[in-house]
Amino acid sequence: MAERIFASLSAKKEFEIRKAQEICSWVIAQLNEKIELSHLLEASGLSQFQLVRIFEIHLKTTPIQWVRQQKELQSQGKPTFEFAVDMQSEKTHALFIPERLRKK
Repeated sequence: MAERIFASLSAKKEFEIRKAQEICSWVIAQLNEKIELSHLLEASGLSQFQLVRIFEIHLKTTPIQWVRQQKELQSQGKPTFEFAVDMQSEKTHALFIPERLRKK
């Protein structure tokens, strides 16, 4: 029973990470355009609840705040985002802002 629960949670986490990567890649490709929540919902195929939840869990921010952060980084000529992928660790395989660019 516990194995099925953990397998289900693992599959959900993988789905969320894949969706986060897809959405963020889409956003980066659209950074020069106006991006609203409705655009993110349409592009992702998720409900507003699902989208916000994925961003809060894996990116520690809201979708629109993340878009604003990426636009600000782009305007400053800084890298927008990097994928942290380490299949051997227990860490979330999420998107992150490089440590050198984080606010102190």
